[in-house]
Amino acid sequence: MNDVFISYAHEDNEYPRYGSRGWVERFYEALKARLGGIRSEEEASVFLDQGHAGITGSSMLTPTIKEKLAGCGVLVIIVSPAYLASKWCADELKFFRESAAKTGGLRAGTKTRVLKVLKLPVAPNAFKTGIPELDDAVGYPFCQYRSDGKPIELDPPHGDYMGTEFGCAINALAYDIDAILQSLSGPRQGGGRNASSSGIPVYLAEASSDMAEYRERIRQELEQFGCSIAPSVQRTPGPDYAEGVKADLTGARISIHLIGESYGLIPERSKDFESIVQMQYRLAGEEGARRGEFVRLVWMPPGLHVDEERQAQFVAALQDDPHLVVTPLEEFKSVVHNQLKPKRPAVAKRAEGAPKSVYLIFDMPDQSAAKDVDNWLFERGFEVLKRKPDAQTRSLALNKEFLKASDGVLIYYGNADDEWLQMNLIEFRKVFATGRKRTPPCGVVLADPKRPDKEEFRSHFVRFVIPGFGDFAPDRLEEFVTDLESPQAASA
Repeated sequence: MNDVFISYAHEDNEYPRYGSRGWVERFYEALKARLGGIRSEEEASVFLDQGHAGITGSSMLTPTIKEKLAGCGVLVIIVSPAYLASKWCADELKFFRESAAKTGGLRAGTKTRVLKVLKLPVAPNAFKTGIPELDDAVGYPFCQYRSDGKPIELDPPHGDYMGTEFGCAINALAYDIDAILQSLSGPRQGGGRNASSSGIPVYLAEASSDMAEYRERIRQELEQFGCSIAPSVQRTPGPDYAEGVKADLTGARISIHLIGESYGLIPERSKDFESIVQMQYRLAGEEGARRGEFVRLVWMPPGLHVDEERQAQFVAALQDDPHLVVTPLEEFKSVVHNQLKPKRPAVAKRAEGAPKSVYLIFDMPDQSAAKDVDNWLFERGFEVLKRKPDAQTRSLALNKEFLKASDGVLIYYGNADDEWLQMNLIEFRKVFATGRKRTPPCGVVLADPKRPDKEEFRSHFVRFVIPGFGDFAPDRLEEFVTDLESPQAASA
């Protein structure tokens, strides 16, 4: 059984610039490679019929094609003027719909099992299938307009293309295919989506083209968190666009809006020529006024440069929004995570005279060497929080709970590698990214063995870089402990 079947018109694979490899074949190779990486499989099951170039409009679907279509999970159609003119392609779509109707239908979760890739623009309303989710969806754009106004296909250059527009488009398509296949078969063991889905409904606002890559990364993060994301398809900015947005916002607990340098598309009959970005932001504000528990989050990348006057006015007005976050995307993800976490009751204040706590982090090879630090902190009167330092528990929620509960964090950096250290520092930053709790003092003990990366280590997020080479010397921890014992230090 194939996971994916690619339906296309043979004219779209005739691209003399590449000799024997046409556009569709190159698209197929890129999709197969990206999907294989996402699904952690050596070989992603994607079918492309490379032998029907001579098929005529009167040809019947072959038994082989019918077998492949009946057994596939997702149908990817390469939409172009040539595709619309192909009876063969129309028959493939018809047969897939009939087969899918016998195996649960065209829907998989919030998505449709037919995904359209726009290789070249087609006339408005020229492509009508009778599948509302498919007809209303903009699809996955794989073309762009040149300065002369003529469209041209996005094409992967030779070598690494993942940072290109083509790579971003392939990435978005592959992640959606993966989500559909998981809906059909259930999550894979040990990988993919978060095993404990939050189920929180989130409205992820549609964005201007310069924010498309960022929006895709946020969407992937939300899916991994198990959220229910609206809108499930990209809407055509028609006169009823606002009503669709209102309906999606009504069912959401959080809305997320990404603001870029472009003003964005303007729907038909838009009030005061609002872009879809500004309209969604306004309607989310109205939803928040109606429902006190609704939260509208707004993100802009640092150093955003805006030339367009309408967008500049919109960005200026956003500065008064208390939920505007201007930070690198990875830190904004932490803000989103904190909104998605279940609300916990307020923690009782520490009883007078109760010991403060230090979360001591070390890797397995340093368990014995870190014991001196552990004993000294305990004898000094601190409660020392530790967890079993093996690979199986590094990602457990216990790490975040200890980070939040501790009055100070001390990382013993000995035999572990730089990646281990950075992983722990990133977790530390994520937990305290929103500023809802004062950041506790953080120290890193640079212990044996000596390495150049340790001697050069520095970070704005680490208040105390503590030399710890050679025999254990308690006085080296004195500055860290003094700060921790001060009345100003963070409390649990």
